[in-house]
Amino acid sequence: MSKYLVLNALNDILKCVVILPLALSTTLLQNWVYGSSLCYLFPMLQDIPFHVTMLTFLLIVFDRYRQILYPLKQPLPTFWSIIGVWIATFIAVLPYAVYTRYLDLETYFGEQFKDTGICAINVEDNIEEYIRGLFIIMYVLPLGLMAFLHIKASEEIKSRQTAYTVSFHDVGHPGSRDNDSVVSLRPNPPVDTRTLTVPNEFSIQRTQERVLHFSTDSDEKDWNLEKQMQSFLATAVTTYATCLLPLNLVRLLKHVVYETYENSFHFDMSFVMVVWLAFLPTVLTPLLFLFGQLSRVHNSSISRYLRLGRSSDVSFSVDNMQKRDLSTNKSPT
Repeated sequence: MSKYLVLNALNDILKCVVILPLALSTTLLQNWVYGSSLCYLFPMLQDIPFHVTMLTFLLIVFDRYRQILYPLKQPLPTFWSIIGVWIATFIAVLPYAVYTRYLDLETYFGEQFKDTGICAINVEDNIEEYIRGLFIIMYVLPLGLMAFLHIKASEEIKSRQTAYTVSFHDVGHPGSRDNDSVVSLRPNPPVDTRTLTVPNEFSIQRTQERVLHFSTDSDEKDWNLEKQMQSFLATAVTTYATCLLPLNLVRLLKHVVYETYENSFHFDMSFVMVVWLAFLPTVLTPLLFLFGQLSRVHNSSISRYLRLGRSSDVSFSVDNMQKRDLSTNKSPT
């Protein structure tokens, strides 16, 4: 997951260094001064980083879902997954070129308007359906899939955490009456001590291996930390979706409400505000990750201390059972 977050951070840097200055300059300048090529590319460049971030979060949630439900499966290849995300996003925004028009003012008014033009989108007023489809495919559907995968993964973490706790409780307390426990170190039926033989080294070794398996498994998968990571992902995705929603709503309403000279200032100010809000997760997501890492280190230390204490209890109980069995076998017949 850390690799995906690093790549997402690079994408956020691209937003702040390239996209934000371009969006601000086009809002302040009346004429287009970046040429015809960038005129057709700019609407795509505006959308690509935001959609890449959304699909990257979807990849993280899906990869964690696979690793939690199917631990033996290999994780998704990070490089090729990100390449696929960028290709899919570029294909999704490619129709913007159809709705973009560039008017070179030098052609109509002479050399004094050299390298100056007008870049307009939706001149024919036929882009509404495309904007709605893009909103559903690149915003609504990923959020729905992430919510479903998050719920399934959280339920699996909770069930495995409960099963592990019950199993460890049974190992550490051999007097438990739960006959359906995963590991049972106490024979269920009554046994005649006169016919009970001394346990051999193989049986003792197998018992120790089974106890060690629980300790090793808890070290490999700390379900409390997995649960905490799920909370971080839910918070990060919710924050990003909330900050991006106003921009999407303004883009949807922009093609429904007719813009006039009187309300153009309100349109521009609303657009500037929602754009800044959409860029806010570039700062919030790293802060959330840093806070989550600090909490994870703290909880990891506590969990490791508790596991060591429970492992000592298990080893102590196993040793006591072995000594009791040996003393019982030595009793006279």
